[in-house]
Amino acid sequence: MDLDQRIFYIVIVPDGLPAQASIMQGFAPSLMRNARLVRAASYLPSTVYDLTKDGQDTLIARRVAGQNPVNWFGQTPWAIKSMPMPPIAPFTVILLGPGQDPREYDEWIATCPVEPTIVAQKGGHLTYEELTPEALRNRFLAAIDKLPAEVEADSIAEVRQFLENWVEVPDRDIGYRVGGHNCIVPNLLIMASVGYRDVVDHEFNDIERGNAPYIEQIVKTSRSVLDLRTGDGQRDIHRIFRPTLDLNLYAPAIYPQFFDLPVPGNAADDERRRFSLVREAMQRQTGYNYFNASERAKRALNNLDLKTGEPTEGRPPHPHFLISMRRDELNIGTDAVAALATSEFAPVIRLPNDVNRTGGSCGHSRSSTARREQHPGSVSSRSGRCRSG
Repeated sequence: MDLDQRIFYIVIVPDGLPAQASIMQGFAPSLMRNARLVRAASYLPSTVYDLTKDGQDTLIARRVAGQNPVNWFGQTPWAIKSMPMPPIAPFTVILLGPGQDPREYDEWIATCPVEPTIVAQKGGHLTYEELTPEALRNRFLAAIDKLPAEVEADSIAEVRQFLENWVEVPDRDIGYRVGGHNCIVPNLLIMASVGYRDVVDHEFNDIERGNAPYIEQIVKTSRSVLDLRTGDGQRDIHRIFRPTLDLNLYAPAIYPQFFDLPVPGNAADDERRRFSLVREAMQRQTGYNYFNASERAKRALNNLDLKTGEPTEGRPPHPHFLISMRRDELNIGTDAVAALATSEFAPVIRLPNDVNRTGGSCGHSRSSTARREQHPGSVSSRSGRCRSG
């Protein structure tokens, strides 16, 4: 048997009831809380070949060809413990969220021909802070020393050579700095995968000018990724594997039924009003923030007194629980899209919320396109390909 050279990152998602899922997009709460573990999978190597010098030189080409994706998966504890990891896949990293006990996996690990790497807040093989390429390399070298005899010796020797020749990705300068915000996280992770790590030097706070500041950063980082992709040129691998889509359009949606849910009946009157105002602000949102929300809605968003705008019960301003939940949904959704985008080295254009209000227009557009396709001469050509989601 030959070794699988892929590195698998498995994020453990504890079992939960459907009623516990987030009410706007249906994510498991534990997955939302552990979004940074998904982000780590995009930042770290996805094969044992990636961090060799040749691997770094060909990374963009392999990802553009769709042959080097980020391998992350969500699994319940029951699913991961239902069978041992096969000896041909020793490069498996189990990512446990805060509060999850690594000792619960001891019995399962004992059944594996080669133990996987457990990453946890404490008690695992590695802590979150210790999850680095160097630490992974040491774990993987130790793992292949314990492989059973049925694994091909030549395959082991090749992998050992790759691991022993890992070199750090050099720091590169993209030539500008931006403010950190979810709308550009996918593009930042793509750039970080090839050494452009210090692109953010402040938290994004230009929220008073509507969509323009967000769009400026999205366009700038998207162009940088496209320039890196184009600059890598055509490689031999692309003669065999067609290049992936070169642009992703992303707009986080909300279940339509969320806007029809009854206001919690057991809440105090002020809280019922806040719930309604916050939900209405979400429904009417057109841009990347709530800049155009009414003054009462802005007070509700921050749990302030609806009449005076003062803090309630002596507490400082803090997000309404719906806003906190939406933030967590956006974090995991963004990091999942970032893993996809990094897998294909294709930038993400985060669309403003207004796109979610255009369902009827999209349907009309599809009908119009179908009619135009009956007359090919009337259809304009375009370069590039994109995915929307």
